[in-house]
Amino acid sequence: DSVTGEAVEGAVFQIKYLGGTSGTGGTVIGTYKTSANGSFTVTGLEAGTYVVEELASDSGHVIDTAPQTAYISGKEQDVVELYFGNSPKGSLLIKKIDASTREPLSDVQFFVTESNGTVVGDSNGYFTTDSAGTILIEGIDPGTTLVAKETIAKEGYLLDDTPQTAEIKAGQTVTLEFRNQPKGSLVINKLDSVTHKPLEGVEFEITYSDGSYVDAGNGSLSSKGLYHTDKNGQIMLSGITGTVVVTEVESIPGYTIDPDTQSQTVVVDPDDTQELYFYNAPVGGVELTKVNEADKTERIPNTTFEIRRVSDDVLVDTVTTGKDGRAYLSLESGDYYAVETEAAEGFQVDPTPHYFEVEDGKTVSLTVTNKAFSGILIHKIDADTREGIYG
Repeated sequence: DSVTGEAVEGAVFQIKYLGGTSGTGGTVIGTYKTSANGSFTVTGLEAGTYVVEELASDSGHVIDTAPQTAYISGKEQDVVELYFGNSPKGSLLIKKIDASTREPLSDVQFFVTESNGTVVGDSNGYFTTDSAGTILIEGIDPGTTLVAKETIAKEGYLLDDTPQTAEIKAGQTVTLEFRNQPKGSLVINKLDSVTHKPLEGVEFEITYSDGSYVDAGNGSLSSKGLYHTDKNGQIMLSGITGTVVVTEVESIPGYTIDPDTQSQTVVVDPDDTQELYFYNAPVGGVELTKVNEADKTERIPNTTFEIRRVSDDVLVDTVTTGKDGRAYLSLESGDYYAVETEAAEGFQVDPTPHYFEVEDGKTVSLTVTNKAFSGILIHKIDADTREGIYG
């Protein structure tokens, strides 16, 4: 070994006899292999010139010594020694680590070639990091330039496809270190805007800014990018990086979507955790009760009201009182008024607008009176049963 001086076993040599002292001609007298001590001996040689050429080294060394010539005098005890030095082959160690924690990353695939494009190894140039995050490629001829490029990153990490080169040196292990940035995380929080309690089951659509859907981690993709908050009112996504657009699609019964914050955009950087907060206002409402102005214990059914928004006078809905003289309508927070459009039989329509405010998911109670028409009501009944008598 030209570096360590250790013996190289298994190197193959060929010896040619040239004859005389002039070095003319050439007859192969045999091939020989070095033993465990790195040598072989040829005895009984005739006088003359011999050429010794190494044909092959062992698997860990390369032939880098030219053929040598020896002259044998033919006299007794004439021994000639020749020394051949072989450079040990080198190795390439690829290390893959987390850029933040420096922890090793397994299952990362690399493509390794020589500088001229020749693939390395028995798998068409592909290697995968082991549990220690390493790839060791041994038995490379010194002077060889290798190019390593990451082709598949570990789940949850960004691909680093910038190639690195290494020139292999005799008997040395050259190390290339690749670092992967972990992808980021996104936490979506859905809360009651009044109590701040978490809201479970709220549906969100989550698209990157280019329109592609965000998967749920580990490569699993939610149906069309739709996710629902858990019992903690959260959606937690890991292994994502980029500009993410989160849109609330559907709330749960009893709550309304705030159009001003319905869609939010956030940039998730590698090794970063971002949080978004969405608040839903609980749905309040109005309960209308229609009574007789002369006798407020008398409830009046079949009275119709229009409910309008004060800010723009837009008709929100129309309600009619039931048998108990009541009508209920769910409303978002805001200012409204109710106006009677149709009275019950025997009562006058009251066109007076009745203003009210719904806030913080509360229900407003509104009592409206009606005057009965003036006149005489004749009621003919059976004297015993007190049932009405028709006609």
